[in-house]
Parts: sequence; structure tokens; C-alpha cells
Amino acid sequence: NEKRQGDNEPYGMTFYRILEGVFPQGHPYRHETIGSMDDLDAASLQDVTTWFNNFYGAANTVLVLAGDISPAQGKALAEKYFGDIAPGPAMQKMKSWVPDRVANTSEVMYDRVPQTRSYRVWAVPGRTTRDRVMLELAAYVLGDGKNSRLYQALIHQTQHAVNVSVQVEPLELSSMFTMDTLLNTGASLEDVNGIIDFEMARFIANGPGEEELRRARAKINAAVIRGMEEVGGFSGKAAILA
Repeated sequence: NEKRQGDNEPYGMTFYRILEGVFPQGHPYRHETIGSMDDLDAASLQDVTTWFNNFYGAANTVLVLAGDISPAQGKALAEKYFGDIAPGPAMQKMKSWVPDRVANTSEVMYDRVPQTRSYRVWAVPGRTTRDRVMLELAAYVLGDGKNSRLYQALIHQTQHAVNVSVQVEPLELSSMFTMDTLLNTGASLEDVNGIIDFEMARFIANGPGEEELRRARAKINAAVIRGMEEVGGFSGKAAILA
């Protein structure tokens, strides 16, 4: 049901094609995590049981206890509630797989959506690498907020777009660097692509300015600090410890 809801949203089918366009055959990221309807419909109870036994065991688990608790109390409670659970099979874990692309792939999709939307996606180094951190700074400079280059060029100066964002999705084997542009009604995709190409070439040739980097660092540091003000959540203390 969750998959159907997502697929029926505007632009809901694009991510499947993006993953297949960015990642080669055999890469684990080529297949969307939520699965395909054919696979979900065909899954037997034994398939589901086997999956949980293989991948949802204690050997593939990180346990974090965050809050007003001592290490001794935490270990005692973990032993009480989880100590009799079998570890399960050891996991084979791939460390890195960043596809080496030698040519651009372009695809056009048609659907009942109000506006044209453009995605540019690159496979880039994994989340724990320095390169990913540098690319995150680049993403902030290019497309985060009203002071970013693409916002200024596509929205403020030309009104070709109503929204633009650039971000890095940090993943273990290979992160994804994405430019997402929602075009204004009647705007030309060719014109938008020309502006993006120009701004990308200018950035690659000259790099970011010091003030742009200062703003990017401030935003990133502020987001980390705000997250750490919470115990739970996706960016709280527990998540950081995990």
C-alpha cells in the first residue's frame, strides 16, 4: 500500500528510472528498496520468513541506548531483553561500489503532472569519504537556498524555474549527487539546461567563493547542532552514536 501511494504521486515513478540509469546491472542500489509490485505480489510467507531470518538477526543490528542511563544499567537491560536472541548468520558487507560512467544517459518520461521537472544525478563516493564531504559543500553553493547560484540564475534572474535544489544523498557504497529543478509553466527545458551547464562550467573552472563556503559551512554545522539537541530522531544523539 505504501508503494502504491508513492507511485501514484506526481513524479512518483521517476526514482526507479533514475536508479536504473545511474547504477549498472548487479549493483544493489539499482533496485529501489521498496521493491517491485511483481516481486511483492509473488512473495510467499516462506520468502518473507527467510528474509527476516537472514537479515534481521542480532549480527546485523546496532543497539543504542540514549538518555539518563549508565553503561552498566544499559548492558544489564540489553542482556535481559535481547541476550537470548541468536546472533543469526554473519553478514557479507560490500564496502564500496561507485560506478565509473564514461557517457551521459538521458531519458524523458511523460505523465499527468502540472510542470516539467528535470533531474541530473551522478554516482559519487560513499558517505564516509572526504570527497563526499567536499561534494556536499559544492551542493550547498550550487543549489541550497536563495543565495545559491542556481536559485539566482534560474528563479531570481530568469524565472525559468519555481524551485531548484542540489543535494548529496550520503549512502554507504555510493552516494548520489542530485540537481532537481521544477520548471515554471511555459519555460524551455533547453534554456534551463543551458543555464545549468553554464553555472556548472563556471563552478568547475573557478571553484566556490570564500563567502559561499562560509555560508555552506555555517548551514551544515547549524544543522548538526540542532539535530544533537534531540535525543531521538533521524539526526539526534542516538542516530549519531549509531
